[in-house]
Amino acid sequence: MKSSHSLATAMVWSLPLLATQLVTQAAMAESSENASAEELSSMTVTGTRLPGDPSRAPLILDVIERDDPALSTASSVEDVLSRQPGLHIAGSGRRNGQTLSLRGFDSNGVQVRLDGVRQDIGTGHLGTFYIDPWLIREVQIARGALSSLYGSNAMGGVVSFETVEATDLLQPGEQGGMRLSLGGSTARDELGGAFSAFGRQDTAKGRVDGLLSVGRRESGDIRRAGGQQAPEDAELDSLLFKGGWEPDERNRLFAQWQRYDETATQPANPQQLGDQGEHRRRQVTSDNVQLGHRWRPANASEVTSRLSLSRQEIDESEANRTLERWGLQSDGYHRIEHGWLTQTLVLGAEVDRASQRPGGGASGFPDADIDTQALYLEDTLTAGRHLAEGGLGVFDLGLGARYDRYDAEGADGRSTEETQWSPRLRLSWRPAQGLMVYSGYA
Repeated sequence: MKSSHSLATAMVWSLPLLATQLVTQAAMAESSENASAEELSSMTVTGTRLPGDPSRAPLILDVIERDDPALSTASSVEDVLSRQPGLHIAGSGRRNGQTLSLRGFDSNGVQVRLDGVRQDIGTGHLGTFYIDPWLIREVQIARGALSSLYGSNAMGGVVSFETVEATDLLQPGEQGGMRLSLGGSTARDELGGAFSAFGRQDTAKGRVDGLLSVGRRESGDIRRAGGQQAPEDAELDSLLFKGGWEPDERNRLFAQWQRYDETATQPANPQQLGDQGEHRRRQVTSDNVQLGHRWRPANASEVTSRLSLSRQEIDESEANRTLERWGLQSDGYHRIEHGWLTQTLVLGAEVDRASQRPGGGASGFPDADIDTQALYLEDTLTAGRHLAEGGLGVFDLGLGARYDRYDAEGADGRSTEETQWSPRLRLSWRPAQGLMVYSGYA
């Protein structure tokens, strides 16, 4: 097992600025802090699995929202992530050849998640991302060792994609709407469009909402910096269907289907920039289906359970590869007030079965069935008051661990069984609003 140490500061300001801030906030800090502490934000912070203000999360976190130009004008995931510090997207610009590295960890050390479900097909030089940016609502990039919460492939961090929902497109008081988007890119000779219909309705049996979005892109050769060109001829069809029912304020049932279907003529290695070698006609299909239930028994408690199917298939004339993963997971949090001390528990369980099936001349992708089971628990203790309130600052102590069991059996009869504990310890100090110093071990 590898270990990762991190020591960082978030939003570091100079000492004179801090001194000025402490004086000016003396009259306002207590009331605003108490008000924000009473209500948890609806955003779930990657790396803590808790809703809250991302600026108060004890890790380096970047959030790209739907109205960010990097996302609203993107035609590939590279366009969304390429300017994030410490994160590098490798490849020539072809969508199904894009892989990532984060803080020196390649795709084997960075977990990619889509709507809470891991996406981890790994097959040579082919890509990591199978999602149309038109369907993305938000991206969170969490840096640092997060294996105690997310298990394998999370030693370098987690990149989390969330797809758009009907409520993201409706204004207060609106019941429904439609949206037509058209776009293009001269750098890749691309034209495309997307149509979305969405709505919500209050009924005698609760609120229902739904969204249907379909899109298509057609792109040609890709022009890179320096005048280089990557030959490409691709068509991408995307689909997103989401719906939910809230019988009361505490419960929500939801279902969704996200599909990515790209057919492209390109070199055998899509990361190859030039035009050497024979071109192949390759089809990449990805389906993600979920059925779930969210339960909020109290304002400071939530449990989300979901049954998911994730299936990726890469098909070409000489080889094909299929990864199918069935999963059942339940994640939750609960906050307890002990007077001067606040305790926040994050816990969850995951069970899934993945089946890898190579075909034709595919190599580096074993024929195997993989079963994993996991349990995790993290306890965070919070105490203290800010310096402006006469205290020594707010301190957070987090202790957590995750247990994973991994069973793999190949078509040749060979098998592997492994178990692993992944511990985590973190400590943060918040002397004032907007300033945090933290350290951690995982």
